[in-house]
Amino acid sequence: MKYIIIISLFLFSGTVFSQSGWFWQNPLPQGNALSDLKMFNENTGICINADNILRTTNGGDNWQAIYTGFDTYNTSMSMVDENIGYILLDSSKIIKTVNGGVNWSFVAQIDNIITPNLKFISTNIGFIIAGRNIYGGIKLFRTSNGGLTWNTIINDSTINNGKISFLNSVTGYIISVREINYYSLKHLKNLKTTDSGITWDSVQNSINLYSISSAIFVNNSTGFICGSISPSNKILRTTDGGTNWIAVTNGNINFGNFYFIDSNTGFLITQGYIYKTTNNGDNWVQYYYYAEVGNDLNETSFINTNTGIAVGYGGVIAKTINGGINWTKKNNGINSIIWEVQFSDYNTGFAVGLYGYLFKTTNGGINWLTYQFPILDYGGIGKVNSDIWYFPSWDDGKIFKTTNTGLSFDTTYSNAYGITRLKFFNENTGYGVCKYGNFIKTTNGGMNWILVSNTNGAQNWSLDFINENTGFAGGSLFRKTTNAGINWNAVSGMDSMYSADIQFINEYTGFIGGGYYIGYSYHGSVWKTTNGGNSWQKFDICNYSIDDISFVNESVGFAKCGSVIFKTTNGGINWFQLRRTCSYNSLNSLYFVDSLVGYAVGDYGTIIKTTNGGGTPIGIDPISNKVPGKFILYQNYPNPFNPITHIKIEIPSNSNHEMEIVKLVVYDILGREVITLVNEELHPGTYNIEWNASNFSSGVYFYSLKAGDFIETRRMVLIK
Repeated sequence: MKYIIIISLFLFSGTVFSQSGWFWQNPLPQGNALSDLKMFNENTGICINADNILRTTNGGDNWQAIYTGFDTYNTSMSMVDENIGYILLDSSKIIKTVNGGVNWSFVAQIDNIITPNLKFISTNIGFIIAGRNIYGGIKLFRTSNGGLTWNTIINDSTINNGKISFLNSVTGYIISVREINYYSLKHLKNLKTTDSGITWDSVQNSINLYSISSAIFVNNSTGFICGSISPSNKILRTTDGGTNWIAVTNGNINFGNFYFIDSNTGFLITQGYIYKTTNNGDNWVQYYYYAEVGNDLNETSFINTNTGIAVGYGGVIAKTINGGINWTKKNNGINSIIWEVQFSDYNTGFAVGLYGYLFKTTNGGINWLTYQFPILDYGGIGKVNSDIWYFPSWDDGKIFKTTNTGLSFDTTYSNAYGITRLKFFNENTGYGVCKYGNFIKTTNGGMNWILVSNTNGAQNWSLDFINENTGFAGGSLFRKTTNAGINWNAVSGMDSMYSADIQFINEYTGFIGGGYYIGYSYHGSVWKTTNGGNSWQKFDICNYSIDDISFVNESVGFAKCGSVIFKTTNGGINWFQLRRTCSYNSLNSLYFVDSLVGYAVGDYGTIIKTTNGGGTPIGIDPISNKVPGKFILYQNYPNPFNPITHIKIEIPSNSNHEMEIVKLVVYDILGREVITLVNEELHPGTYNIEWNASNFSSGVYFYSLKAGDFIETRRMVLIK
């Protein structure tokens, strides 16, 4: 029967390019959690996420992504005014802008610190408040020369959870929790400075406070805390400079962050709700915003008493023009979790997600059309060709089929629940496995589905067939069938492994992504067969399970471990970790159309794309963006080496001023390729490539640089 669905508009188009080699397709302008929001006036504002900076010049209606040029994540930002601001990178570097975030320059390297927050109160004077160590405590660092040098002002192991708030360039407060005994008793502790943070005096009190999410002082007398007082979270207020605090809300509220327009009008923005006061905190009115915005907000900044901007998780941006009562979403896209993505060619692809969301593109992700099958969740994607696709429901055994690339859908019933994988050979024959052990089959294009067998009670998460009779199912157990799923048998030597994904390139060559335990140690691995699954060779990659793989041919493949992506260029023998993608959300699935073009999907509606093979690997570091005059391959250093060496290369600009495809390959003394260190498009510049040869034997090796018509080879020696 035909199934009625909800079809949305074309929601998102355009690209926001990242330093990582990936760019966002949903949501837009990007989908990472946003923080450190500051609106300077009715037009101009700025905020950050881990990957980039967003800036608006039209009151928050549109936002432009700006990249700092530094290949580390943004930890915290503090803007002094509309032009001057600072960012703490990767908890270890300070950078500065003098033109409103358009350009950034390096200021200083600092010690790597724990859970830091950056706060500048003038162009020169700033603070970093951070954890003392992993066991707790507070450190306060201060600079008086614009971040060039930092002095430790406070180093206290007895207080935790410190929040810093300055009224002006002279007077400031730190609100923290002081541990009274080892078990549970904790008191509030206030610190106050009246000399721009050079010295701090303690304001003790005995109120029991277990944790703090936000604290702010609005004048010398009045301050607010959102904190935990057993048995609930409340807003507390002081009117005597922090000596005494009383709860001004009843019941339990979610943790959140404060913003005050003046001493009377303020907001606490929390998960799902915003609380507002207009009488200096005597009363707080609750407003529910989640239905309007579709995600949790965590910070707000108001231009006046009516107009404000708020940002939050999944890149959500919202605007109010009636003092926070109602909010309008300003970013584009769907924030639902997306489970899987597949493409039939460079243009046509589908992705499926939570709450029945189905995404379709017919132009390589420039635009995505969204459908919604109400009250359903998907279990996967079954692809036949660019026209015919199957989408199984996780909950009720329905399987939706389209024969016209999603213009319409038919519904069949499989009588199987928890379908995790579908595999089709042609328009008629397809197979599926379920989490709860069932195996299903159709021979008439999905009109009917037959429950063929139960794969010995295993939980199944992966499936692939090399012909209509021989296939493999994986999950908690790894099983093989040679009679089209009627019987399933254990594969020798594979009992201890967990298989999350299976992919065969041809009848002989296949790969498994998964992991296994040795004692208490876990190993994320890829297994490879070259004889149709009769035997398998294991390659360990990381310390967590490989949960998705995507091979484009027998040589080039990608493996995902959480949000970390690995790449091989020699058929899985060696793997190198790519730099983190532009998304800091959890990734759930990846799919590569070829060795350069790929997609990844994940939480908060994440859809990202790469056109350069996933970007540069970790170990390829640009050390200068000055354009060289010619290609140069330097001698590795050190040489001989054990086990790490560095190779410097220089890449000039080509005649079209485009990125150059650069390949750096290592060969053994017999001329066999042992590892590809670089096979990417690189901008003109100078690069340092690190090779860790821990898994290689001693001997003479040759490394060759190839780019366009250029080729040069040098010799190096590994001695162990």
